[in-house]
Amino acid sequence: MCRRLEDDVRKYKNYPLKLLNDQDATSLFRLSAFSGENEASNIPDDLVDKSLFFLEKDPQVKQCYMHLGLFPEDQKIAATALLDMWAHLYNHDEGGLPNFITLTKLSFRNLANVLPISIHPLPQFMHNMKGLKVLIITNYGHSFSEIQNFPAPQYLSGLTRIRLDHVSISSISTTILMLENLQKLSLIMCKIGNSFNEGIPSKLTSLSEIDIDSCDDLVTFPAVLCNSVGLKKLSITNCHDLTSLSEEFGKLSNLEVLLVASCSRFKTLPESVTNLKKLRIIDLSHCLSLHELPQHMGELGCLETIDARGWTGLHENGLPKSIKDFNNVKVFCDEETFHLWSDFHSVRVQVVQEDALDTLNKIISRPHI
Repeated sequence: MCRRLEDDVRKYKNYPLKLLNDQDATSLFRLSAFSGENEASNIPDDLVDKSLFFLEKDPQVKQCYMHLGLFPEDQKIAATALLDMWAHLYNHDEGGLPNFITLTKLSFRNLANVLPISIHPLPQFMHNMKGLKVLIITNYGHSFSEIQNFPAPQYLSGLTRIRLDHVSISSISTTILMLENLQKLSLIMCKIGNSFNEGIPSKLTSLSEIDIDSCDDLVTFPAVLCNSVGLKKLSITNCHDLTSLSEEFGKLSNLEVLLVASCSRFKTLPESVTNLKKLRIIDLSHCLSLHELPQHMGELGCLETIDARGWTGLHENGLPKSIKDFNNVKVFCDEETFHLWSDFHSVRVQVVQEDALDTLNKIISRPHI
């Protein structure tokens, strides 16, 4: 069976999955369609959907439509999952306009219609997938999925992006830390626990972006991930048990964007954040418990923007005097905290009016769909 499936991948790996009935083949295609090979340039007649006729003049959008076949039927597809794929396949900027235009075209044509697939345990053929570039594992059930039969790191050496959604990562965290070519790690509604705090050294030398969303048991940013000195962007959102970042956070010397938003129990940044001399953007919006900033915050010479909306817990003396050393930093805040910022001539303060219901939606975890 495995040999036949691998032959099928080489032959049909770039085609929509909705026309394939073999469950194992479906899983195989989903996990290996982005192995980087360039085979099978002609679409066989028995795999052509009539709706593709309308995309003949737009080959790249046509190919992107076929990628929708990698997701289960009648389930919402996270835009970031598609952007991760296309960023690798087409060298797109993940936040760039071409990707969003493609999403708009596909949405307008309403072309997604695929079969559901099971996620775990992972099939045996994963143990020989060194060419795999993008791995997305999504659990659509109500409880966390334990991932079984996960390959050793040497068999996943080509991975550049991993997105895990609603799974427990305890059984695979050691493997993740060994992936030297991994560039982006996304953990969405995952059970993290002490997965990254078991004394395992990290080899994530290529990691440039981490996205953590709605992971309710995340209490602090794992110290081992602070060794990923190439990290440029860190986003932590809707993690309501998060109270702090590790004091070793200052090791992330190349960090440019720090987003810790809608984390209701987050109290303050570590003093070591002042070591991040390349930091340009800090977004701590809707962190209700945040009460102060580090005393030497003004040493961040490259800082351009601070999003300070929703700081309802900010103390009257919570802003350090070193803010006077900022170089024309733009600050977004609420009317309630405007007076605290307005005393500093080193910042440009913009008051943002927000709808109360919209604000509430930002500070509560999103439901699992």
